[in-house]
Amino acid sequence: MPDLVELRPVSGACHCRNISFTLRFPVTESPIRVRACSCSFCLKHGGIYTSHPEAKLQVLIADEDQLQRYRFGTNTAHFLICRRRGAVPVITSHIDDTCYAVVNVNTLDNIDRAEFEEATTNFEGEASGGGIPRDRLKQLLELVEQRRNTFRDPRLVELLDDIELRAKVELAKLGEL
Repeated sequence: MPDLVELRPVSGACHCRNISFTLRFPVTESPIRVRACSCSFCLKHGGIYTSHPEAKLQVLIADEDQLQRYRFGTNTAHFLICRRRGAVPVITSHIDDTCYAVVNVNTLDNIDRAEFEEATTNFEGEASGGGIPRDRLKQLLELVEQRRNTFRDPRLVELLDDIELRAKVELAKLGEL
């Protein structure tokens, strides 16, 4: 039986609270890894994101008319944007009947930013050339899925989760999933 992970609730929302969420994050996760995306969209919207494979996310929309759903660049991610103030609290991506999500840490309520460990990433232009060939992506995905349960180090597991997600996104863009 797998170990149960204790989750702590962290709430967040856009400024007017039309888009609100509760992220139940593993208590043992310290520091909380966040990624500052340096693409043009995220720079203009203050995009610094976090996610965790064991986290649970609940999103509530108070007024659908004040919600804008936007797809940027590669069209693999769905940005939930507040029409009133322009905040982007949540981004989702559906791959293989699974919904993946990240939350913008700039929209979190009552959390000490000292808990964050920040890195920079950039997803702009992912659809352009220079990517990994589809056969190699399939091999990589198969290898990650086969070996996932052999590792206990949470940072390595998180890295494998990131690799698996990126491989699935790239294969989905190629129409392979």
